Order: sequence, then C-alpha cells, then structure tokens
Amino acid sequence: MSCIRKGGIYLKTVIVVDNNKELHELIKNALNEIPGIRVIQTAEDGEEGILKIHNLKPDIVITDIKMPKVDGTELIKYIAKDWMNYYIPHFIVITSQDAQSSIKLRDLPVRRILNKPFSVEDLVNEVIKIQKEERISVLIADDDKEYCEKLKNGLSRYEDIDILGFASTYEEEVSLIEDLNPDIVITDLIRKNKFTGKEIIEKYIEDDKKMKFFVISYTPFCVEPSTHKNVVGCMQKYEIETKLDDLVYKLRKFKANSVRLKIDEDILSNKQQIKVEEERGIFRKVKLFFTN
Repeated sequence: MSCIRKGGIYLKTVIVVDNNKELHELIKNALNEIPGIRVIQTAEDGEEGILKIHNLKPDIVITDIKMPKVDGTELIKYIAKDWMNYYIPHFIVITSQDAQSSIKLRDLPVRRILNKPFSVEDLVNEVIKIQKEERISVLIADDDKEYCEKLKNGLSRYEDIDILGFASTYEEEVSLIEDLNPDIVITDLIRKNKFTGKEIIEKYIEDDKKMKFFVISYTPFCVEPSTHKNVVGCMQKYEIETKLDDLVYKLRKFKANSVRLKIDEDILSNKQQIKVEEERGIFRKVKLFFTN
C-alpha cells in the first residue's frame, strides 16, 4: 500500500483506470474532496493501469471492465496473482449491466461493482466505507507513561490510527482488551521486572477473540510470530522514534490482510451460494424432465 503525506496527514491513494478521460476528471474531483483520500494517477487502458499500480501501489483501484489492450478483469487477475503474498488493493469495478460481466467478476477480489450509468455519490460512499474499515484501533500497554505518551503523539500523526487507551498492569490490559476490543495491542513484554506482556500474549493465543499483538520491547525476540501466532510483529524499543513509519506500515499491512481475509471469505461464501443455486437449477430441470 502507498499512503502519501500532506501537511502531516497521511492520505489513502487511488488510481482510476478507464478509457474515458471525462470520467477521470469527474471521479478525481469527487474523491479528492474526501478528507484523507487522494487520486494520484489515472490510466486509459489496462496495460497502462498495471504499470502504474505496480509502481505506485495504491490503496484503491477504480477500473472499468471494457478497455483496450487489457480489460479490467485481466488487470484484476494479474494484480491479484502477482501480489497474493504481499498486498492487494481494493478494487471497485465500473461495468455495464450484462450477465457475462457478472460471471467474469464473481471469482475475483472485487470490493464493489457499480453498473453504468452509476452514481458518483455511490462511488464516494464506497471509498469512505473502505477508509473507515481500514482504520486501526490500537491499545498501548506499557508501565512507562512517558513512553506511552510519546508513542501516542507519534502515532496520532497518522490519519488512520485511533489510540483507544493505555494499560500498565495485567488487570488493566485484560480489562481494556475485553471492553474495547482493539484491532491490535502494542505491548512491552517486561513491566516491573515481570513478563506481564508475555503472559497476556500467551493468555490470548487460543482465545476466540483472536486478539493480535505487536511487541515493542528491549527483549522482543523471546516472543515472535514463529512461536506465538497472535504476534504480528516485533521491534526493539529504542528503534521506534526513527522507525515509526516502519511500525505503521506493518500495522497497516496487518489490517489490510485482515480486511482482505474477510473479502476472501465473502467470495468463498458467494461461490458456495452460486454452486447451491446451480445444483437446484439442475435438480429442477431433471424433475421437470421426468414429470413430463
């Protein structure tokens, strides 16, 4: 993903791929009015779109289906296949209302299909919805209050991060996790010479809440993603001031993957529903045949 900074605020980026130049301007003007969103490039065909998506790694791609050189379905397939283990942008598709287009799109990681003629208001609402879903709620757990404030002030510069609160003790952290259900807990491991952070991580390893932790500690590597499946990353505590962008990148990648997993689940559910409907259709035809 590729956020850009403007005046201390980080913006989600959008690329528009369509062979209609007038539509480029219409979409660009509408989306650039949304706080925290910026259309950074446009492309007039799928081939140009693939190159720009590769180079700029936008958060959102808005693409037409019928285009010269490479159409929208091939563009989505190429990007999804190429970035399967890295990052896939949200795809919003603009298409005509025909059965063939629907069949082509039903197995692809498409966020929303807008049928022509579409409402720009619908497009704006969908982008805002994506923006809200990818906000990252964070709980900071550390007994060093000064460090907590410093980390909070640093993370507050990022438009898509919400700091829910601080916890210093075992009891405070568990209580806030249960009450606030953050996306991720940024935690130190040692508090008052005890492995309080590690104990809480291990408490939630098998928990149905699937709570995730990012470890920031002077001894982070006694708890790693390879040994603790609910740990999404580790950093040395002294690195944070100079590597805050790295931390935020990892948090965003975690959240994007979580949203991506939900989309995959929806696609699988949709495919299963289609299969059930097809089987019902075959059954009805067979029944009708024998009835007649």
